[in-house]
Amino acid sequence: MKKIPPGTAELMTLQGFKDNPGAFYSRFRPYLEMVLSAKPNPAHVALAELEDDGYLQAIITMNGDMLHQKAGSRKVIEMHGSLERAFCMRCYQPDEGADHWRRYLEDGKIPQCGRCGGVMKPEVILPGEQLPAQMVRQ
Repeated sequence: MKKIPPGTAELMTLQGFKDNPGAFYSRFRPYLEMVLSAKPNPAHVALAELEDDGYLQAIITMNGDMLHQKAGSRKVIEMHGSLERAFCMRCYQPDEGADHWRRYLEDGKIPQCGRCGGVMKPEVILPGEQLPAQMVRQ
């Protein structure tokens, strides 16, 4: 079994993000690179086809990697959020994630809100956060 580096579990929580967003993003970077370069596999494609054919009403996933959407699924409920979006920890305004992640991977600077300069958080559910009520209702 692969060992988790000391402090990683705490770092990847909501409190860890708030306490040290730089360390969070450093640890998050390899995952972000992997997810953004990933392509849908045959199972993603097959589920999109089943949706097109009327056999599925929606996809419910715990992954926020957007692979179902890339495969063509239209109704995707991402229970743990998605990298598609980010939101500011200061003014709470949402924003598209793609530009923030691309810039971060290019320059290594913590993504900041274009409105108020606050730190942008991926719209993924970290330990210490509740699932959004909207997702549960869907």
